Amino acid sequence: EIESSAMSCHSGVTDNGREALLKRREFRILIFGSDRIALSLVEHLCSSGFSQVALVNRKSLHHPSQRISSMETFATILRTSDVGEMKISRLKELRREFSLFADDLQISSAVDLVITTEKPSADQLQRWMNEQTPHLVIERGFGGTVKIGPLVEPGKTPCLRCIELHQLSPELLTKREAPETSSAMTALITGIITADIANYSYSSSTVFRATTAEYSLRRF
Repeated sequence: EIESSAMSCHSGVTDNGREALLKRREFRILIFGSDRIALSLVEHLCSSGFSQVALVNRKSLHHPSQRISSMETFATILRTSDVGEMKISRLKELRREFSLFADDLQISSAVDLVITTEKPSADQLQRWMNEQTPHLVIERGFGGTVKIGPLVEPGKTPCLRCIELHQLSPELLTKREAPETSSAMTALITGIITADIANYSYSSSTVFRATTAEYSLRRF
């Protein structure tokens, strides 16, 4: 009822948001990433009614990011006693407990939206373009910043390569990974994305279509 009522004032909604909420059960989302934002998105999307959400970590099975670390225990469903367990198996178990709907639908091969919190490879981008799969890019920056977008819709918006060519991107003297986001920043970014996808799954409306927005705790 809470999630349904939250959609009741949206344009075109006449049934107190029931149809908008039920559409989330069939909306298929694939998340690529191993950071705090990716993990937190699984929790928030499932608790908002998205039943078909899968998390993919492209690193090897023996990579430390495949296991729960103390970094993932910030105000989420993961506890300190979970540290060391495999993320995938633990998330699968917990999804049944915090999902809004009781059913545990398996994500099919066709995907409605890809979200990536890591830089996609050229092969991945080409596959998403060929399969006409919309994809949303999230990029952690330095100085506590996070960029959301663009959301690319193949055949309708500029591709990610086109957008990157028109953006000034300062090169670092040394290659290094951007730091993890703080608890407050992770919650902020996760909330913004979940709210936007709730709209997108119902009306195809998104503020990130061919657009990038930068957020920080100093400017949110």
